[in-house]
Amino acid sequence: MPRISPSLLKKASSIRPGLHLLIPECRSLQQATLEYKWLSEELPPEKSILWACLQRYNHVPLQYILGSQPFGALDIICKPGVLIPRWETEEWVMELITTINNSTLFNHETPLHICDTCTGTGCIALALNHGIPNSTFTAIDISKKAIDLVKLNILKNKVGKGRLIQRNILTSTPSNVPPLHIDILTGNPPYIRKRDFNRDVKTSVRLFEPKLALVGELEFYQNLVEHWLSKTDSFFYEIGDTGQFDYVETRIKSDSKLSQSWSIGLKYDSNGKPRVVYGFKNNSKGARLLPLFENFGTLKHLATTETGAK
Repeated sequence: MPRISPSLLKKASSIRPGLHLLIPECRSLQQATLEYKWLSEELPPEKSILWACLQRYNHVPLQYILGSQPFGALDIICKPGVLIPRWETEEWVMELITTINNSTLFNHETPLHICDTCTGTGCIALALNHGIPNSTFTAIDISKKAIDLVKLNILKNKVGKGRLIQRNILTSTPSNVPPLHIDILTGNPPYIRKRDFNRDVKTSVRLFEPKLALVGELEFYQNLVEHWLSKTDSFFYEIGDTGQFDYVETRIKSDSKLSQSWSIGLKYDSNGKPRVVYGFKNNSKGARLLPLFENFGTLKHLATTETGAK
């Protein structure tokens, strides 16, 4: 990472008291000025702007200082110990909501049930529930801190048609986890590979956000294929690289039953990075969802035979 010039720090210091303290984390005067504006406007009255700038100088994430992060129409409370919602996640979730709401297939039918694994703050589950009429949700996380925070976010955003479960999905049998059936399964599992954590992850993330929610290999995608596909009509799982998509695709294509019953695709984000592996079951609900998402990403594998609508 390029070193910061003393002249840039001096210039920032002359513009606003404490502004120079934001430069190391923001890396540019423009971004530092923007963060200073947010701090000035949104900081709780009992906290000083200089205190906030010092916190940022010590790499504390902005969202932990301000206490929240916008996510679609919601304002998600953020607290240390729970992963902060990212714009990349917000992007695909908002597109999922728009796609479903632009269809007339589901607005007046039995409510869609959403199940969100590794829910963290609950941002995905709550945004979908808020944005999709007649929807209900189940949100699952291993962390008690996360589940407690979802409760706060439900109250703050007046979203409440759901169930919260504290559970390790890697050691639990999904067949014993409510609900019995899922229309849309979502998840933003830990997907940063151990070998990449120290090299690729920002200092503020490494120091302050939970490693439990960040670092994973393929175990959650293995869990998806082996345990959750039998319970859902569709799935949308966030990924960090094409290797995670390739794993899911290979597992489905190499299984005679799964290859006949699942169509899967890959979505890139607006920065051109692989972001979501998604799929639709070859039954009545999945078959109606699939054509809605023709422009969501690129379908890489289509179910090879018709198994019949159920």
